[in-house]
Amino acid sequence: MLRIVAFCAALALACPAASAGDPYEMAASFGLFSVDHNGSSMVAGLEVRWPEWRWGLRPAAGVLVTNDVAGYVYGGFRYDIRLSEKWTLTPHTAAGLYVEGDDSDLGGPVEFRSGIDLAFRVSAELSVFASYSHISNASIFDENPGTNPGVVGIVWTP
Repeated sequence: MLRIVAFCAALALACPAASAGDPYEMAASFGLFSVDHNGSSMVAGLEVRWPEWRWGLRPAAGVLVTNDVAGYVYGGFRYDIRLSEKWTLTPHTAAGLYVEGDDSDLGGPVEFRSGIDLAFRVSAELSVFASYSHISNASIFDENPGTNPGVVGIVWTP
């Protein structure tokens, strides 16, 4: 698990410097690994969000780690929908690798994530957000129980 966290930290540090008008973002989150099950484990996440790439898509990569030693490393895309000067709605999707540790068996190591965030910009450098996602293997393995992380977090724009 330490290797996963080290990988994401290295990824964040290797992020190329962005221009002043198009900065990357760092997000930190915490919440429940499965909001629709009783006794769900806690989850914490780190994510790097790069500037807009094409067609409004923003690349992102991150890691989720539970208190039951499960981990999910992923890469994907986000699409920001500006609702107002302060509010943003962001659907996102990703593919990644899951290690179950002592947590839920999601059926296999390859898992896909889709979800939506609602963010409120506090200042030019800081936002807060709530996110709900679904992680499953899209039935590429025999078992596909899935999980639904719900988190809250902060986004820092350096």
